[in-house]
Amino acid sequence: MKFYTPEISWHERDPIYTCDFHPVVKNKFATAGVTGEIRLWEVLEQQIKPTESTEPKKKLNPHGIEISFIANLKRHTKSVNIVRWNSEGNLLASAGDEQVIFIWNENDIKNQKTLDNEEYENKENWYAFKTFRGHLEDILDLAWSRDSTTLISGSIDNSVIVWNVNTGNKIAILKEPKGFVQGVVFDPLGATYGVLSTDRCLRIYSNTSNKCIHNISKLQLPKDNSDLTVNTRLFHDDTMKSFFRRMKFSSDGNFLFTPSGCLEIEEKCINTSYIFTRNCYSRPVLYIPHDKPSVAVSVCPIKFELIKKNDSEENKPDVFNLPYRYVFAIATEDSVFLYDTQRLTPFAYTTGIHYSNLSDLSWSNDAKYLMVSSIDGFSTFLIFKQDELGKPYEEISQDTMVSKA
Repeated sequence: MKFYTPEISWHERDPIYTCDFHPVVKNKFATAGVTGEIRLWEVLEQQIKPTESTEPKKKLNPHGIEISFIANLKRHTKSVNIVRWNSEGNLLASAGDEQVIFIWNENDIKNQKTLDNEEYENKENWYAFKTFRGHLEDILDLAWSRDSTTLISGSIDNSVIVWNVNTGNKIAILKEPKGFVQGVVFDPLGATYGVLSTDRCLRIYSNTSNKCIHNISKLQLPKDNSDLTVNTRLFHDDTMKSFFRRMKFSSDGNFLFTPSGCLEIEEKCINTSYIFTRNCYSRPVLYIPHDKPSVAVSVCPIKFELIKKNDSEENKPDVFNLPYRYVFAIATEDSVFLYDTQRLTPFAYTTGIHYSNLSDLSWSNDAKYLMVSSIDGFSTFLIFKQDELGKPYEEISQDTMVSKA
């Protein structure tokens, strides 16, 4: 694993609040922040050609990549806190401090120069063709349903709105949260969605009834190695120094990864992240401790084969007993840790790569890059060699099994 922080002016070096890789197009991604502009980029992999040339040799980046500008999307007038592609990648949703959600689509006009700078050329032209209004305060997070028909938004007005993307109508307005809603996530299977807020509660809602079916805020733990138990809060309150609590489901919907956790044990507060299973939202199946509060979790879109155990690990059971591994990244205020679902300890981490707090994480669709954005105005790429994270897991379908038989 290598890391690379391009020294480019992403958004005039103002804070970057969000980043998101395209789910289909390789190496394409979006960023946004304080400037109110959304920018599309791509990672170009530099190729060394062996042919001789009389032209001066171009100095190659030692990391083998460079960042190329694609387009500038202008419609917001205040900070943009969140951008998210839908599952097909043909739509981009954005929202921020002006309480408005824009849905962007690409038109057929290419290579269009912007009005304010004749040399600033858009390779793609995107326009906001839908506008959703309903929140009274800043919007901090968005999440798409897998079929792109539904969008949920969370705001510091202590509410969540469920939107019908096709009509723009509000399906439901949820007002159970008693604090800022800093994280929302949609179940890939379409059955539920999650809401995480500063009132120290994780709420799971039914997608069919829009009713809260799980409210997770406390956990009973044994006290002093006795039969007595004590209730401990599971999540940080509004004193946590972050605007965001970005959650993520695994691609199969079986696991929910949540940041901003804490366990108060014997007058000590342990910063944690949690993993919940869809069969048991009442309590986390695993907690992961950190030195500082975690602000975002991102799960790699590719499943990997299990790692062969050595002799000392042979008798140790896997954490989830799965036939494959999920790799996931957790961002704390100043560090990024990499884990998988086969082991309990991080297999890699990086820290001190930015001067200010981290804000978002996103994997490329081929798992080659993990992007980390920061409010210091820069972004970092963690770069992985082929098969460095492991060999992709190939699921055997019933048809394949029948043909082999």
